[in-house]
Amino acid sequence: MALTGEAFGFSLAFNVIIALGVFLFFGVIRRAGGLSKFYQPKRYMRTSRQRPKALPNSVWGWIVPTFRYKQDEVVAMAGYDAAMYLRILAFGCELFFFVTLWVAIVVLPTNLSGRQVGRLIGTSATQASNFTYWVPPPPPPAPPGVTPQGPSAPPKPIKAPDFYAPVPPAPPGLEWWRYRADVPPLPQPEQYFHSKKYRNWGWRYDKSYQVVEYTFSNLDLTTLANISNGDTRLWVHLVSAWVISWYVWRLLWRYNKEAVALRIAFFTSARPGGVAHTVLVRDIPGLDFGTLPNRLEDTALRFLPRFVKRRLVRGAQRGSRNITRAVDSVLNLPARATQMDTSIHGQPVAGIVSAPEGTEVPTLLRSNTVLMQKRAQSADMGQLGSGGEPMEVITEVDAWDKACAILESGCTPQQMVERQFESLFPGKVLRVHMAHDVREIDSLVSEYWRLRRKLLDQLDDYSEQRKRLQPVKPAQIKIKGAQYGEWGIQRYGRESKKVDAVEFYKERIQALADAITKGSQHLLSDPEANLPAAFVTFKTRSAQAVASNSMLHQDRTAWLADAAPEPRDVIWTNLGWRMWERQLRAVLCWAVFFVMIAFYLPVVAAIQALLQIEKLVDLPGVRWLVELPLLSSVLAGILPQLVLRLFFSLMPYILGFLERLEGLPAESDVEFGVVRKYFAFQVLTIFFATFLAGSFFNQVQLFVNDPTSVVRILGAAAPQTASFFMSYLLLLGLTTKPVLFLRIPQLVMYWLGALCSSTERAKARLWKHQYIDYGYEIPDNIMALLLGLTFCIISPLIAPIALLYFVVNSVIGKYTLIYVYAERFQSGGKVWQEVSGQIYFSALTFQIIMLGLFLIKGGTIQTILTLPLPILTISLWRSSDVLFRPPQQRLSLEAAADLDRRDEATPLNESNEGQDTDKYLEPALRVSRLETRSLAAEAEDVEAQSRAEEGRRDARDSEESLEVQTEDEEAFLEKQELFYATRRGKRDSGASSTQPLLGKG
Repeated sequence: MALTGEAFGFSLAFNVIIALGVFLFFGVIRRAGGLSKFYQPKRYMRTSRQRPKALPNSVWGWIVPTFRYKQDEVVAMAGYDAAMYLRILAFGCELFFFVTLWVAIVVLPTNLSGRQVGRLIGTSATQASNFTYWVPPPPPPAPPGVTPQGPSAPPKPIKAPDFYAPVPPAPPGLEWWRYRADVPPLPQPEQYFHSKKYRNWGWRYDKSYQVVEYTFSNLDLTTLANISNGDTRLWVHLVSAWVISWYVWRLLWRYNKEAVALRIAFFTSARPGGVAHTVLVRDIPGLDFGTLPNRLEDTALRFLPRFVKRRLVRGAQRGSRNITRAVDSVLNLPARATQMDTSIHGQPVAGIVSAPEGTEVPTLLRSNTVLMQKRAQSADMGQLGSGGEPMEVITEVDAWDKACAILESGCTPQQMVERQFESLFPGKVLRVHMAHDVREIDSLVSEYWRLRRKLLDQLDDYSEQRKRLQPVKPAQIKIKGAQYGEWGIQRYGRESKKVDAVEFYKERIQALADAITKGSQHLLSDPEANLPAAFVTFKTRSAQAVASNSMLHQDRTAWLADAAPEPRDVIWTNLGWRMWERQLRAVLCWAVFFVMIAFYLPVVAAIQALLQIEKLVDLPGVRWLVELPLLSSVLAGILPQLVLRLFFSLMPYILGFLERLEGLPAESDVEFGVVRKYFAFQVLTIFFATFLAGSFFNQVQLFVNDPTSVVRILGAAAPQTASFFMSYLLLLGLTTKPVLFLRIPQLVMYWLGALCSSTERAKARLWKHQYIDYGYEIPDNIMALLLGLTFCIISPLIAPIALLYFVVNSVIGKYTLIYVYAERFQSGGKVWQEVSGQIYFSALTFQIIMLGLFLIKGGTIQTILTLPLPILTISLWRSSDVLFRPPQQRLSLEAAADLDRRDEATPLNESNEGQDTDKYLEPALRVSRLETRSLAAEAEDVEAQSRAEEGRRDARDSEESLEVQTEDEEAFLEKQELFYATRRGKRDSGASSTQPLLGKG
């Protein structure tokens, strides 16, 4: 683990060369005509976003114009999430620019002025005593002018042998020992020191003695390990810890305020009718979907007949309700709840009657009504209505009884949701979209979109052929009618046959559209197809702000409302999970998460133990490779970091799968959940495991032989671990990220796909849909910030490396977000809430480790003066959560009211929304609604346009041929006329020439 200066220099040079080579290659290849759409697709896409500017064609000309884009331009071209991601990179650049200047001027010279590493390296076995006979003498010095060879393996601590032989029991009151035969006897202290004061002294060999030899390199001269215990230079490190902590606090506070401003800008710029006016309501009561009996029906009872399952499920539900009511009546829970509420909050408010008009009040509510009537008549309440009668008060404990009563009265689930919100927000509800279980038409929709794409590609191919003036040869495909059920058998029979591709696509798509329409109508009218979730759209932003931030019902297992995500952001299949199942899934996913950590920790420790360059010499056939200077530098500076990085490459995708299983309703929630868990995973496995394992494996033998030396080991060896993290940041920032910037696998797939695609539409699908993976990128950035901040004083060289990491990634991130990556969702920069907490955690880790090192180094006063740092960080962290988290999560009621007053001229209603009224319907249900005409008709139009174009082309060809024919006839006539004129001229000239002769004659 003790990385030498030569290995570190080679690692730095190698990674810098890789980064420059990647940028040079990119500058050349991005200008290639065939790859321009792959490396800057947003220059060619037609979206609602502003199109980025064209870049110069020079090799390095793309870097400076990319850096010049301002935040407002980034928002206009890539959205608020992209702007917030670039702000994270800007935070790292700004932080480590200051830290690099400070440690280069203050900390690094202080560490270099120490002498501790030189003293520890100079400590050898010969400095023990004359009686340590078991320690071999040091090797002879090298001849002048010859560089001594370093050891092939790290010097191991030399343990004392077994000195004493077994002896029989000594006489009572005495003990004795006997040396082994090969152990030289010790002289008496009086004889050895020639002093009578040692007359009563004695000594013997210490069985626990061992020679302490540390493994250091010249790179450790720059670290805190070069400062001896109790050195006055520790005051410099104390001041540096305070200065850097102050700068982190100041920077975080400013970035939190700017993040709030960016979130408010997102809220105010949201289009009416979408996320600005809509809430997602989950755990709607009264619906069977998602309940425990329903889950049993779909799993354990799925093979029973339908009528048997229905009876069993209804019986279980009825029994559950009866048991609940019996328990309530025996324990008198409503009375106790009301008494407790009255004792705490005072008298209840009159007139809270939640039962709908014309419906029977449930049993629990009736008993509670009677209870409250009796309490109203008692002298304790003393509150009467205007007519002297006690006021009727109903306290609703369970939302399910009321919902079941409403549904049994004949209301549909959608009408129940509308009634619920109309009672809470009279006149403010615009529409309600229930979520549906569309599994029965999912296969039809998938086939519909697949055939639709094939049909459009085929029609585009025909058009391309006509444009190239080639004869159009109708494509044929081989199908088997039985594969498509009764529809296929009626049209094509049971045997395989070849048919015209376009005709088959048109007929099959039309049949699928009819089936989807019929299935959609059935789902919309079937109450059992409703999921316990709905999207409620309000007419005003104020109503949405109140609904999304309020407890709609005192039953916390029902009517849970939150701000709705964008329609494209919704994970529709997760809307059917109820609270009990989401919580159970979350617990199971966290359990799997910790099991993976337990699996990875030994692996990380093994990497640190086995991939040290000195350990590789023990492998057969490897010694001669390790002894090569260049190769040993490669193995020490690159191999451990590369293996560790490759080992963690799949973790974001595994965590994304687990987050989706938890039942999160939006893709952005899944992505930012990966940000949270992947960062925690890296902290526990890469940071702490590597830090501790690297520190102990440097001096593993010493720790095994003397466990009490743990403090001494950490004080001397822990700063060495920073060299591993420096190489890790170099590999991550200058090799991994630039190579991923080229997107080589995607480029190969694009090139192969372009060769096989005959139309521009098919090729566009290859370069349009490229997205950034925030769950992979953001944890790496925060991990780089954590490493750079934690070790900036322990090993100052890591600060400029962290600065280089953030500068390079800022260039890459800004280019890809502006020119390459499309939007998969738009959350408005919601991820900063998670990132801010992770930065505070990084600062806290830095301060705690500095406090521990001050304690190990013997700086008592420095330790005491460092104690306020983590306390202040935790206080600021808490204050930031209180002050900045709520404004980042939701729009204030005052701001919503101001926006409503701004929009008073064009109030939101059904007439001014256009086609946006169905945006919160499932995509499967929008197939039949958004298609104004069938795709078969569209295909007919395309073919008609193609035939018309061909007809116009034929007409132009005939006109051109006619013009050519006319030109040819005119030319022929001119030539004929010229011919006859020539003949006439010759005849006339011949006559004139013969006339004299005739005359003479």
